[in-house]
Amino acid sequence: MAGARTSSSSFDIKILESDNGRIRFEVSGINPAIANAIRRATYSEVYVMAIEYVDIVKNTSALYNELLAHRIGLIPLTFDPLRYTPREKCDCKGEGCMKCQVKLVLKKKGPCVVYARDLESTNPDVRPVYGGEIIVKLLDGQEIELEAVAILDKADRHARWQSAVVGYQYYPVIESEELDGNANASKLCPKGALEIKDGKAVVKDPYLCDLCGLCEERSNGKIKVVGDPSRIIFNIESVCGLTPAQIVLSAINGIRERLQEFENQFKAQLKK
Repeated sequence: MAGARTSSSSFDIKILESDNGRIRFEVSGINPAIANAIRRATYSEVYVMAIEYVDIVKNTSALYNELLAHRIGLIPLTFDPLRYTPREKCDCKGEGCMKCQVKLVLKKKGPCVVYARDLESTNPDVRPVYGGEIIVKLLDGQEIELEAVAILDKADRHARWQSAVVGYQYYPVIESEELDGNANASKLCPKGALEIKDGKAVVKDPYLCDLCGLCEERSNGKIKVVGDPSRIIFNIESVCGLTPAQIVLSAINGIRERLQEFENQFKAQLKK
């Protein structure tokens, strides 16, 4: 999907591209403070399923137990966000139950290559996002046997629960003086964001421009590129079992919950 647009009295949102792994959209009528809050929330306010600890029964591979557990803990897992509850919010009071945790087991004997897909889950909905990730190579006679527990948590506790790689930039605005008659748009901008009309450089495709400033350098300062802080282009790439759209919505919901918590505590202080 690409090119979809929604608007309100304050914001205008245009989806530039979207699939299960990446979403790119432009927001007009925003400011850098709000944009940065959204960016930070995608890291700190999104619950993601990841392996919390590993109980190693046997390991005669070339990897130490700690390194093996670390590699397994960083494997992103698919999950249904509506089915599971964070431990601190679960009815089991953090004891661990089928609503807040999933067990995965691994038992392999060499010679073989152990892949992420070899992890067997008690819930088929929870499995490695990328089954082809290599965990370890076992030589003849080497074995690993372990049991892992995955839970929901946030990346402010550990990077294994990071939901996405997020970046944003300002919408490019080009100011151009009269250029030399031999000026070539492709040389000024190898990415193809510029074209030359009436002797001046104009934006051909603003979404190709990353504000690198190369056109300024190659035009000897006759082109000026600035970013419009009221128009911001987001780029979000999922590194977990959620789609980028789910990540954005979850981040916004996290911001809303934080603000509600702040409001409640502030009102409580006013009553004292």
